[in-house]
Amino acid sequence: MKKSYFADEKGSVLVLLAGALFLLIGMTAMVADVGVAYVNRAKLGSAMDAAALAGACELPHDIEEARVAARQYAEKNGVPDDELEIEISPDGESIYVSTTKKMPLFFGRLLSSEERNLAAASRARTGVVSAVKGVAPLAVEKKNFVYGEKYLLKQGAEEDIFFEYESPYHTGFFGALALGGSGASLYEENLTHGFNEVLSIGDVVPTEMGNMSNPTKRAIDDRLGRCTCSCTAENFKKSCPRILLVPVYEDVEGEKEKIKEIEIVGFAAFFVEEVQGQGNENQIFGYFVETTATGEIGDGAAYFGLRTSRLEE
Repeated sequence: MKKSYFADEKGSVLVLLAGALFLLIGMTAMVADVGVAYVNRAKLGSAMDAAALAGACELPHDIEEARVAARQYAEKNGVPDDELEIEISPDGESIYVSTTKKMPLFFGRLLSSEERNLAAASRARTGVVSAVKGVAPLAVEKKNFVYGEKYLLKQGAEEDIFFEYESPYHTGFFGALALGGSGASLYEENLTHGFNEVLSIGDVVPTEMGNMSNPTKRAIDDRLGRCTCSCTAENFKKSCPRILLVPVYEDVEGEKEKIKEIEIVGFAAFFVEEVQGQGNENQIFGYFVETTATGEIGDGAAYFGLRTSRLEE
């Protein structure tokens, strides 16, 4: 009798062990597949974010190019065109991208199905820049800039060379700004590489007294020398060093020679064609252009050609 009892006990233990082992395998399978799914979902989400931002950079001016850019970035991140859905808002201000991808299950197929659907989506919108880093220390008066028309961005001391402006800047102010401090060396550094802090609409910044001709010539020559793609005002890379991000300020009628500071009302983008002359004859010529930069969107901000994009919640 005792022998039969112990045999039954051994059988029960084996059944319990088998059940526990099955449960352990199931839990391992679930944890492994959930972990893989989490990683793949994160990658898919990043791909959609990149595609949405790339598309938004082309809005609202070129909707078809926005679609092309979104597809290209999605494909670079492993999402082929036939798995990508793109929607652009009627006003052309935002783009929505989404995808659904099947993920094979490595362990879970032992317990349930062989694959799992992963979905990801992202929305990005474009808007006028209200704050941006890397601006040039050159201010321009608020005007209705005509794209494709040649402008004089920085004036020299000569009074007979002006584009668009009704009158020259007077003695002491030639459009230069003292960003982060005053002095020729800091001005040249800011003009060569862009001011390394963020400026926003509403900021009040001091002007730099003096023509700053030699620092201007050296800084712009440096920028021109770093452009290796034969860019033009009609066809340029967004990262081209010829592009200056320029603060725009409200004109102070009749007070130009007394301007000690300006209040920023917006930001423009200026494509530098050339810098001419030394001393009193030092001028920067080029074209205002429409482009994008990394910055903050300002609802209701005045548009002067510079936009940015951001992901929406």
